[in-house]
Amino acid sequence: MKKETVERLSILIGIAFMLLFWLLPFKSAYITPLGFKVIGVFLGTIIMWSVGYMIWPSILSVALLGWYGYEEMGPLLKNWFGNPIVVMIFFLLILLGAFQAYGCTKYVARFFLTRKVMEGKPYVFTLVMLLGTYLMAAFVNPWAGVFLFLPIVQNVCQILGYQKTDLYTKLMTILVVMVALIGFPTSYFNGTILGLNANYTQISGDLISGGAYMTITMTVSVLIILMMVLVMKYLIKPDVSKMYHLTIDKINQEDLPPMNAPQKVTSLAVLIFILAMFTPILLPNWSLSQLLKQNISGIAMTIVAALAMIQLKEGPVIEVQTILQKNFSWPTFFIIASSLMLGEALTSPQVGFTEFLKQNLTPIFTEMSYLSFALAIIVAGVLISNVLNSVVITLILQPIIYTYSMVSGANVIPIVILMTYATIGFAAVTPSASPYAAAIFAQKDFVTAKDVYRYTSLFVLGEILIIILVGIPLAQLLF
Repeated sequence: MKKETVERLSILIGIAFMLLFWLLPFKSAYITPLGFKVIGVFLGTIIMWSVGYMIWPSILSVALLGWYGYEEMGPLLKNWFGNPIVVMIFFLLILLGAFQAYGCTKYVARFFLTRKVMEGKPYVFTLVMLLGTYLMAAFVNPWAGVFLFLPIVQNVCQILGYQKTDLYTKLMTILVVMVALIGFPTSYFNGTILGLNANYTQISGDLISGGAYMTITMTVSVLIILMMVLVMKYLIKPDVSKMYHLTIDKINQEDLPPMNAPQKVTSLAVLIFILAMFTPILLPNWSLSQLLKQNISGIAMTIVAALAMIQLKEGPVIEVQTILQKNFSWPTFFIIASSLMLGEALTSPQVGFTEFLKQNLTPIFTEMSYLSFALAIIVAGVLISNVLNSVVITLILQPIIYTYSMVSGANVIPIVILMTYATIGFAAVTPSASPYAAAIFAQKDFVTAKDVYRYTSLFVLGEILIIILVGIPLAQLLF
C-alpha cells in the first residue's frame, strides 16, 4: 500500500475514533460517558500523530475536548496555552531557535569534534554527548538538555556528512531525548519528584532518603547510558565509518570565522539561561535562588524579551517574528502542548480511567511475592505510562505499593524509588507517553513514527533489564 494511501486511511480512522468511538456499546462501572469521548479523542490523535501529522490533530483534539464538555472552552484554552511548562517551552524554542539560526551550534559542534579523546572514536563521542545531555537534564532542566544538545548532535552529524535519515542520525536524535527523559526523575530535588515522594510519605509515614534516592537513580542512569551505547555498537550497528576517518586536522581545514556580535550575545544568553536554571540547585539558600525557583518558567521569556530589546549595529539581537517564521519548531510546540492537555484529560477524575486502573490492578498485585511484586509494579508502571500521564500513574501506584507493604510487612521504599524513576523516566514509546516522547515524534525530518516505535521499544526494554539486574539489588542493599 502506498504511503499516501496509508496516511489518508489513518486520518479517516483517527477522525472516526475522535467522533464515533463513544457511540460504541462499551460499559464500565468506572469509566464515564465523558470518559469514552475523551478516550476516543486520545486514540484518534495518537493514530494521526503516528503518521506524521502533528499540528492540526493537536488543535482538533483540544477543540473536541471543549465541544464534548470536558471543560468550558475558555478555561480549557487557558490550561492549554497557559500551562507554565508550555509557556517555558515556547520561549525556550525561540531562544534556541535563534541560537541555531545564527549558527552557534556549529561552534559548539566544532569544540566537541576537535577534542583529541574523540578523534576516530565514534562511540566515545556518542557517550560524551549522551552524558552531557544527562547531566544537563538531571541538574539544570530536561528541556535544556533536549533543545541544546539535539541541534548540536544533529549539526555534528551534518558536518560529518551524515544525512538526516541516516541510521546514526536517527539513533542520536532518539537517544538524546530518551537520556534527557531519564535525567528528569534522577534528581531528588526536582519539584515533581519532591512532590511524589512527599505524597508517599503522607500516605505511609515513611521518609525517602534523598541520598539513597540519588545513589540509586544516578547509578542506574549511567548504566542505562552505557547500555544504549553498547546496543548501538554491537546490536544495531549503524554506519560510523565517517567518524573513524575523521581527524582534527581535517575538521580544522574548514574555516570557521570568528563569532560576530549577535552570535556572542545569543551564546551568552543561552549560558545565562543554563546558569539561572542551575543556581537554585547549586546555591539553594540564596535569595536569588529562591526568586529564580519561584519564577523558573519565566526565565527564558525574560531572556527573549531582553534579546529583542538589545540593539546592535545589525539591529536587535533577535527578531522574534523572524524566528517564529523560520526557526521555530511548531510541530514540537503543538504536540507537547496537546499531549499535556490530553494526558490531563485522560487522567481526570471525571473521566474515570484512573479509578478503573486502580480497582483492577490492586487485587492482582497484593497476592505476589516481594520480587514478583517489584517486577510487576515497575513493568506495569512503565507500560501504562507509555500511554497515560506518568506522574498520575505514579500517584495511582503508590497506594497499591503501600497496601502491599501493609499486607506483607515488607520494606517497600526500594520499590517506590524504582517505580517512580522507571514510570517517569521510561515513558518514551508513544507520542502520548510524555512531552519528551512527543518531542521525538515531532522530529519528523529525522525520524519516522516507525523508527521511534522500533528503537524506543528496544531501549526501554534494555532500561527495564537494567532496573531488574542492577536497580532492585542495589536498592535492597541500600535499604
